[in-house]
Amino acid sequence: MTALHPSRIREAANADPEFTLAARFWDGRVRFDVGGEPYLLAVDGGRISSFEQEEGEAPIRISAPAAEWDELLKPVPRPFYQDLMAAASRQGFTIEGEENGFRPYYPAIRRLIDIMRDLAREA
Repeated sequence: MTALHPSRIREAANADPEFTLAARFWDGRVRFDVGGEPYLLAVDGGRISSFEQEEGEAPIRISAPAAEWDELLKPVPRPFYQDLMAAASRQGFTIEGEENGFRPYYPAIRRLIDIMRDLAREA
């Protein structure tokens, strides 16, 4: 994720029909920790209003060492890196915070990771 630009991720997700469908009623915040680098995602009305590399708190936090993110975002990830939930159960990912804010929009988060994977392949 460090090679990706959050603004490109935001633009690609907001233009993606699958993401916008999965996120259609979502108003929320997610913090992604990539190694020591924090990224804050804000979704308002199902659209990403901001995605920036910055400090801050969010009700949902997804974190892992940078090498784990690199594996998750490979074009063809190893077993247990194809999906965030598998990576959280068997690898170095943690998901913390409000389950009620996370679970209903997990399909949107999963699609966002697919978009990140596609952009990483292009980078």
